Amino acid sequence: DTTDYIVTGTETATGCSARDTITIIIYPLPTIIATASPNDTLCEGEQLTLTGSGAQAPYTWTGGSGGITDGTPFTPAVGTTVYTVTATDANGCTNDTTITIVVHPNPTVGVNVSPNDSLCGGEQVTLNGTGAQTYTWIPNTIADGEAFEVNQGSTVYNVTGTDANGCEGT
Repeated sequence: DTTDYIVTGTETATGCSARDTITIIIYPLPTIIATASPNDTLCEGEQLTLTGSGAQAPYTWTGGSGGITDGTPFTPAVGTTVYTVTATDANGCTNDTTITIVVHPNPTVGVNVSPNDSLCGGEQVTLNGTGAQTYTWIPNTIADGEAFEVNQGSTVYNVTGTDANGCEGT
């Protein structure tokens, strides 16, 4: 927008007057856009890249533990954090915007063994994952909560649990 302001001055003693005009240009603030990649909801340990657009670089980020560089991946802390990005356009106008990032903790996964973890060859055992919603076992020949026959010797079983947020724990 452009606005003209006119000022008129009159000298008291002589009654003479003069006027002047000044034009003020008011630039709109830039519309800053904050983008989170891969998205704004993550699991513990995943990397996040925050990118600003809508003005001229540099885009300055604040929030969280600090030290964020526009377009550079980092690992945010668990919890909800509001990040602010600030930038200036070609007219020298500065604006900012915020983005909220949610980082869910990974589930703490455990195992219940029934009847116990010391068996004789040929006996049945049931392994149940705990702390998540769904479970994947290695070796994948067993299923969560289903009895199977053990062979003589020692076998290591690993379970990965996935919670309602899609976060995994092992």
